[in-house]
Amino acid sequence: TVPAQLSSLAQLKSLSVSQSSLSGTVPAQLSSLAQLKSLSVSQNSLSGTVPAQLSSLTQLESLTMGQNSLSGTVPAQLSSLAQLESLYLSQNSLSGTVPSELSSLNGLAMLILDQNFLSGTAPSELSSLAQLRHLTMGQNSLSGTVPAQLSSLAQLKSLSVSQNSLSGTVPAQLSSLAQLKSLSVSQNLLSGTVPACLLYTSPSPRDS
Repeated sequence: TVPAQLSSLAQLKSLSVSQSSLSGTVPAQLSSLAQLKSLSVSQNSLSGTVPAQLSSLTQLESLTMGQNSLSGTVPAQLSSLAQLESLYLSQNSLSGTVPSELSSLNGLAMLILDQNFLSGTAPSELSSLAQLRHLTMGQNSLSGTVPAQLSSLAQLKSLSVSQNSLSGTVPAQLSSLAQLKSLSVSQNLLSGTVPACLLYTSPSPRDS
């Protein structure tokens, strides 16, 4: 297990116990590590939920909990992590919706939620994440449409919503994403044609 006693390390700034064959739950007591900037517990066999109490880690810049067996929902309370730049919760058993409250994380650059059991729609509110570079929500149970509002994410380099139950068309507005290098919308219920503007986007000189 992850020792709850680590919560007594008041000056700790980085805690990584990834790939350590750990089981048990993520101790809510870690929320007392007020100086923590990075927390990684990925690639273990951890169960239980993502503790909502982690929202009190006001200095946290990176939260990595992928490749475990975590269940429950993505806590909306994580939206209070004002310094957060990357949130990795992929390859778990999380359910519920993608909290629209995450749109308040102004510095978020990476939001990785693929390979869970998330349902509901892809929140159009995420379009307010001006610093977002990577958005991955593939292999879930999302429905609704691909939000055209995501075209306002000027820094976005990769977008994956593949293997869901999304319907409607591929928004032509996505062609305005000048930094986009990877777009995956496969294995959904999409209709219509692929917008020609996406097919004939000229590469920048750096990419050639």
